[in-house]
Amino acid sequence: FMLFSLVSLMLFTSMVLADKKVLSVAAEKMNVLYIGADNPITVAVSDEPVENLEVTSSEADITTITPLSDGRFNVYIDLGKKEYEEDMNLDINVKVKGTEYQNRSSFRLKRIPDPTACFMTKSGKMYCEGGVISAKELKEAKSIFAHISYEFDVQCEIREYEMTRVGKGESTVVSAFVKRGVHTNEKEKSLRNVAQAGDVFYWDNIKCQCPGDAAERKMGSMVWKVK
Repeated sequence: FMLFSLVSLMLFTSMVLADKKVLSVAAEKMNVLYIGADNPITVAVSDEPVENLEVTSSEADITTITPLSDGRFNVYIDLGKKEYEEDMNLDINVKVKGTEYQNRSSFRLKRIPDPTACFMTKSGKMYCEGGVISAKELKEAKSIFAHISYEFDVQCEIREYEMTRVGKGESTVVSAFVKRGVHTNEKEKSLRNVAQAGDVFYWDNIKCQCPGDAAERKMGSMVWKVK
């Protein structure tokens, strides 16, 4: 009887070990999921074809998971009205259809990096943050935009900003205010059109809206001296 019990226990243990599956969930962006950006992940469970896997999120109200190919899925996170917090996490839950197997992998949530205020000139040159610029280039400059690192295929929309001209030797400081997606206005154009050497132009109070964010972001200012 003891021998039979021992053999039975060994067989049972072998079955349990054989049924153990290993889950692998790998994010292509440093084990972090970025809010408002595409986040490709690769999901695999040992000895299971991808079509048997059910992939969901612990935060279904802010997450969209789309199957791609070869075990890859895209995770897109939109906070909606939910405020961002530094210690936010999200679990990717994986189940094997028709079995009791389920497991999860946890990821940190991060906002995409803050964009930089820039503008393009007619010649195609990009000016960012501040420095020295010719009067001709400034007069031909297009509207400012929010520039983000090229590794993120997203666009943030400029919502409002204030541009100020301090003319060389002039006592009057003139500003133009642009709001809610308006590319530029006549007052801003008129200020840039009279730019001359020695003038200083300021772009302040710049706000933008980035994908997936619940609230607008305040961006860094630009200061340009005309040469």
